[in-house]
Amino acid sequence: MYKNFGKYNQGWLKIAEFVLNGEKEKALGLYRLLGSSLNDKALLYLIEGNIYLSFNDKVNAITCYLRAINIYNSLGKYNEVYALSQHISLIKFKSK
Repeated sequence: MYKNFGKYNQGWLKIAEFVLNGEKEKALGLYRLLGSSLNDKALLYLIEGNIYLSFNDKVNAITCYLRAINIYNSLGKYNEVYALSQHISLIKFKSK
């Protein structure tokens, strides 16, 4: 059942490596490839937002976070909605 877990895990670590090396397109490309195997759309938007934010792309990050908020809200996951809303507020506050 977990035969390929190590390779899958390595892929997510490779995204972190791309981020650390400033390789935005490679990080996003691998994220999209690995993300196709996850069923949690809100989590995918959250991760994508984190990747964008790590490259200081605040507009795309906030867009992804808002998409995640909409999904979490429709699922009644209000703690996640609140946390992401606070995160967006901090991003906007630090931008001033």
